[in-house]
Amino acid sequence: MTPAVPSLPREIAHALGKGETALFTVFAKRITAHLGESLITVLAPDRRRGCLVRIYSNDTAQYPLGDADTIESNRWFRRLFAERMPVVANNESEIARWLPDFVAFKGAGLSSLANIPVVVAGQVIGIANLMSGPEVFTQERIGLLEGETPTAALGIMLSQVKVDPFAVSPAVLQTFLDPGRQVD
Repeated sequence: MTPAVPSLPREIAHALGKGETALFTVFAKRITAHLGESLITVLAPDRRRGCLVRIYSNDTAQYPLGDADTIESNRWFRRLFAERMPVVANNESEIARWLPDFVAFKGAGLSSLANIPVVVAGQVIGIANLMSGPEVFTQERIGLLEGETPTAALGIMLSQVKVDPFAVSPAVLQTFLDPGRQVD
């Protein structure tokens, strides 16, 4: 007898059919359920251009989509990309130790952060960047948040794969619509 396989949650399966924006919206909704109102962004490396690109933000006015950070060999990048470990800073002085440009975050009223690597097959494909009020990111919450990263991973991967339905021949498309039909 084959063991039962848990089904993909309907919310994620439904979002997957709509695209990366819908997946990131589900991700943000689930993160907000754990943290309350927070800034949530997702960054993905563009290794060819040597930068991190913000591909999702729940506050595009302050944190717009597009180029976000230059990839550098510093403590923050090593922690996330080489060690595949989260960066957690629960107050202003801890944030300043990780991010020298802390003033920009302070101006936005954010006083704690968690950067959580999104890992697929042992490789970091992106970062979930979460910012909130003071002392929010406990070990327990970080564990819960890490459990939400597969949804972000799906969004990141989908954002990097663009499917052109017109690149598929009409005969192959018809096979999907009518599985009994043979392709010529």
